Amino acid sequence: MLGGLILDPLGLTACSSSAPHAGASSSAGSTTSTSGPPTTAASSTTTASTAPGTTAPHNVVGLVVTGAGNTFAPPASPTVVAYNPNCHALVDAGFNGTCLTITAPSGTIAAIVEQQQHTYQAGQPTPPSEERDLVYHRGGNNWVLSLRRAPVTNQSESRLYESDVNRDGDAKAVFISPAANTQYADELDVVEGTGAVSLYRQLHGGFATIASGGGLETFVPDARQGYDQTVIRYTSGAWRILSDQHVSDAQGQAETPSGGFNDPRGSMAS
Repeated sequence: MLGGLILDPLGLTACSSSAPHAGASSSAGSTTSTSGPPTTAASSTTTASTAPGTTAPHNVVGLVVTGAGNTFAPPASPTVVAYNPNCHALVDAGFNGTCLTITAPSGTIAAIVEQQQHTYQAGQPTPPSEERDLVYHRGGNNWVLSLRRAPVTNQSESRLYESDVNRDGDAKAVFISPAANTQYADELDVVEGTGAVSLYRQLHGGFATIASGGGLETFVPDARQGYDQTVIRYTSGAWRILSDQHVSDAQGQAETPSGGFNDPRGSMAS
């Protein structure tokens, strides 16, 4: 960990509202070889060693990044449910949801994105819909709720993927919070088999893909136009920034995945 320099746990460069990208609003970013420490409620300030921020200088290569600052939190009270291999059994009553179950070297989790059900009436305005993003981890014959959040919904729900991000056989759950333009994303959270967020990035209306050789490659809109392109990989016991460079709009948009995230080997929750 590096001390002294204080940075924001988001992208590496500031996003200008005038930049011609996604028109997005900013969201509030184991025992195995790629695990991270458990997380608690979101915090707004971390040290440079854990979360480089939008005002960071460009000498960020080698910095450690973690799940600090993410918008998930532990449940207010314990929630334990009998184990069921079908993760849809964990969707709350009165909600519709998509989910996936991931078994990793560090444990088994069920990740869920659910939306409140409504009875629609002709001629009446559509009521706001509550979203819940949930992570359960398996403990013996039970599912135990590890993390939850209730994003402010804009009728575009979070997207959820299974991804072997680091290409090391250790699958993760990846939550993507959409930007106002849903082709792009505002926030990305990587969740381990332990039920902890190990990597959190704010994308400010940008997007992320899997880097060549493994790891996460993020593209964050830059106030100078173009994108700040950053490669993050789990190495030497931590997620570390391996490279950071500015690329043009054309270079960035050539990589743009629909929905803000792409892993050609991954799968989306259903």
